[in-house]
Formats: sequence, C-alpha cells, structure tokens
Amino acid sequence: IYNHINYKTGEEAGVKRPCKINLPRLNAVQSDGNIRRLAPEKQILTYLAMTPIQRSNQQEIVELARSGTARDKNVMIALGQSLDNALSPFLYKHSLPPEDYLEFIEESPKLKYTMQCIRTVKEYHEAKNETVSGQIIYANRGKSFFPFIKEYLEKEIGYKTKVKFNKATLDEVEIISSGISQDRKETIKDAFLEGVVKIIIGTATIREGIDLQKKCANIYNLYPDWNPTDIKQLEGRAWRQGNEFGYIRVTMPLVENSMDVFVFQKLDEKMHRINDIWYRGDRGNVLDIESLDPEEVKFALFTNINALVKLQIDREAKDISRKLVILEGQIDTLKRFDFKLRRFYEYREKCMERIGDLVTKYKEFFLTEPPKYELTPWWIAKSPKEQEEFL
Repeated sequence: IYNHINYKTGEEAGVKRPCKINLPRLNAVQSDGNIRRLAPEKQILTYLAMTPIQRSNQQEIVELARSGTARDKNVMIALGQSLDNALSPFLYKHSLPPEDYLEFIEESPKLKYTMQCIRTVKEYHEAKNETVSGQIIYANRGKSFFPFIKEYLEKEIGYKTKVKFNKATLDEVEIISSGISQDRKETIKDAFLEGVVKIIIGTATIREGIDLQKKCANIYNLYPDWNPTDIKQLEGRAWRQGNEFGYIRVTMPLVENSMDVFVFQKLDEKMHRINDIWYRGDRGNVLDIESLDPEEVKFALFTNINALVKLQIDREAKDISRKLVILEGQIDTLKRFDFKLRRFYEYREKCMERIGDLVTKYKEFFLTEPPKYELTPWWIAKSPKEQEEFL
C-alpha cells in the first residue's frame, strides 16, 4: 500500500498538537515508549449504570431484537433504539416526553455526568480568575432535545445569555446542527474561537470541516460512532495546531449493558483492521489504542459473564483467522520468492558462463604476442589514423 499512498500520522509529520487525554483512561504510554496499565488509583473511569427507566426501555428493545432475524429490520431498529436509550431514555420512541430540562438531564447518566464535568471545569477557571475554556458536547441524535441541555447549562451552571460578539447577539451556550444557516454557523464558530461562546452542542455537522481548536479544552462524545475514523475526526476539532492549551480531554461517558458495548466491539475490530493495513516495522499504531482501548472498555461495560466468555472466544477466533490469512499470504510470497530466486541463480550461471567465454576470447584476441587482431582483415583494412583512434 505504501507504493501508492504516502500516509503519515500527525506525529510522523511533525505536527505540534496538545497532549490528548482520552477518558475512560486505563492505560498510558510510559517514558520508555511502552504501553502499561495504570494503577487503579490513577485510572479515570466513565462507566455509568442505567436508570430504572433505561433498564425498562432496554428490556423492551431486547425483546424486539429477539423477535427478529438477521435479515429482519427489527434487529437494526433495535440497535438504533438501544443507542438512543443509552444517551437518554426520552429518545426511545415509546417514552413520554420529559416534564422539563431538569428531568431530561437527571434521567440520563451520560448527560448528568457531562453536566458535572462542565461545572467543575467552569469552577476551576473561575477560582483562578481565568477565562473559562471552551467545551464541545457531541451527540448525533436527539437534536430536538438540545434546548433542554442549553437551558440546564444556563440556569443550573450559570452560563450567560445575550452576549455581544461583533454586531451579533449570542449566548455562551450555542447549538450547531443541520438546521442553522451557514452564516449563523460561522458566527458561532468565530465567537467560540474568540472565547465569547463557551459551549457548542452539536451533531455530525461539527465533526469535520470546522476548526474549533483555539480555546477548546474538552470534548464530550455522548454518542459513540461505529467508525473509528469518525471519532478521530471529532477529536480533530480541538486536538490540532493552534490550540492555546497544552492538554485537551476527550471524554466518552459509557452506559453499562447498553448498545455502547456492541459499538465498542465493532470499534475494536475496525481499529485492529486499520492498524494492520498501515502497520510497518518502523511505526506504531495509526489509531492510538493505548489511550482508548475498545477491548478493555467493552469488557468493563458488560456484566453478563456468559456473554463475555462468548465475546472473548469469538474475538480470539477472529484474531486467529486474521493472523492465519496473513501467514498464508506470507507463505505464498515466500514460495514466489523462492521460485524467482532459483530462476535468478540459473540466469546468474548462464551469465557467468557467457562472461567467461567473452573474457577468454578477449584475452586471445588482444593480449597475445603478437595480438591476433593485427592479423585480421578488418584491422589491416583500417588506415593508420583509424587504428590509432580504435586503440
């Protein structure tokens, strides 16, 4: 693949970025370059238990999935509903709407955890008389409920409304989704870069093509994507050149026994596949599995022992199959190399014979006394000047 694509990671290209910390954080790169598991007291976990409403919803979703087959749309519907339920029980289509913004936040472990994180960041800066850093909340579902999140941040945590930026009037908490105009989106982005807007709540609209790095120190990913490159794109909104902070945190709150487990199973498979493609002896992994290891997160989220054992067996079977395919390819390469090597030695022998013949003839023709060429008709036919030029 390197014959066609000159791929480099940011580090290999010499790009200077902040130090990125992924939460949950179980492992860390040590000074010797090796990845080691952190001591329990140094680990930072973001695993959350379901609320009673979520557990009730999840049971209904499981029953729906069991009623379908691999070819049945019920299975795919259940997958989406389970992811929605992990974010908020009110996203499940059979749930009644929340009474107010407080119920919406309190009944979602992910949102409640995120609000607590945002509060501590704000209080930390205020205690040091510093400008409050920017923070991004990403959720690719439930944008109709984003105003509840905004209202909570304003009324319960104290973010301001009606702040001035150039000629526009904005709030310190703004929403970017597919429903807003490009001019409005650009205004919010510029205000966020200048520290006027403090928090952006966004869908996939903010995942790529928009730079938000200047004053952003935290990203909260509330809806894990199936594709690891989508996660990298989201991180890139703040983890890039030009950020004023030396460290940024990418926090992913995760709900136990939810669809988050299955998403991390797929992330684990895809991250290994991508790293296999780009593997080279002089480089590490393209995707940094040491900071957010889907394998470990997946097992931490799942509490069903029998299901965990089956997951592990399937995981190891796929890993062995993948290695077997690689080894078979290497054996085939060696066979082809061995065939070409034997052809090379045969050709080499013929070349050596031919060179030997030419050397013998050269010596006989030019190095005898007198040289044989002086007696040949082609030499005798040459004029003295032509003979001199030839010699």
